[in-house]
Amino acid sequence: MKSLVAKKELILLVLFMMCYQASAWGNVSEDSIRTEKKVKKVHEKPWTVHRFNFKAGGFFPINNTSIRVDGARGNGTDIDLEKFGMPRHTPTFIFGFNGRFGNHHRVDFNYYRLHRHADRKLEKELDFGEHTYPVNADVYAYFNTDVYRVSYGYAFFSNKKFDVGANIGFHVLRFDLGMSTTGKTLELSYEDDFGITAPLPNFGLWGTYAISSKFAITAEVDYLAVKIGDIKGRIIATDIALQYGFLKHFNVNVGYTGLWVNVEASKKRFEGDLSWGYNGPSVAIVYHFDGF
Repeated sequence: MKSLVAKKELILLVLFMMCYQASAWGNVSEDSIRTEKKVKKVHEKPWTVHRFNFKAGGFFPINNTSIRVDGARGNGTDIDLEKFGMPRHTPTFIFGFNGRFGNHHRVDFNYYRLHRHADRKLEKELDFGEHTYPVNADVYAYFNTDVYRVSYGYAFFSNKKFDVGANIGFHVLRFDLGMSTTGKTLELSYEDDFGITAPLPNFGLWGTYAISSKFAITAEVDYLAVKIGDIKGRIIATDIALQYGFLKHFNVNVGYTGLWVNVEASKKRFEGDLSWGYNGPSVAIVYHFDGF
């Protein structure tokens, strides 16, 4: 009898321990599920956010440019390049890369170029660089710009609908402008060129709003006024785009971009003052993926 009672007590004890362990496992499982859901919720992002994005397309800006280049004599003529004869509309290509690392960090790189030139017979005397170009001189002028943009961004808020952050970076602007004329004698053959590379830092804000699982709006604005060495500059940049995800790894972006720059630079022989702005639409294809 005592042996039977002892066996029953042992069986009850084992059952109790099994129930207790099962309850503990259940609690751990529920806690794990809650934690997983919480982590998943924290890491949610709009469908436009991917680890790697490559962009290529066309840009169709309208330019407004004013320059003045003073030589050693200290005089120069203010020139409106579009009135001088350079094209106001300058279609070009754009290329960009965007990388997202972790849940908050991203880097951006963008590049495009705008090269323009004009031939004109002068209707009035013009001072540019070291020379005075006389009335009726046949003048060739060029204004070439290459724009590189590099930035680091941090997303401080992100969910399925919104992705918002701030960035710090550089617009590296390479300007190459010049003027020349060739007459019947060497005395009337002039040539002046002035190059500037302006690495202008900027701070900005950016954001994404996912309208649906296929459409989203992105926007960004950057600004800074700074003096670095012999270059003083101010920059304002804006960009807004509508994105449409038409394939698993491809988006099409239709946007509108603006950039306004003022640069004052002193060189060994020249001093230059440049005000340049453009704005216009763009169309690009974005290829994106999340890993190799």
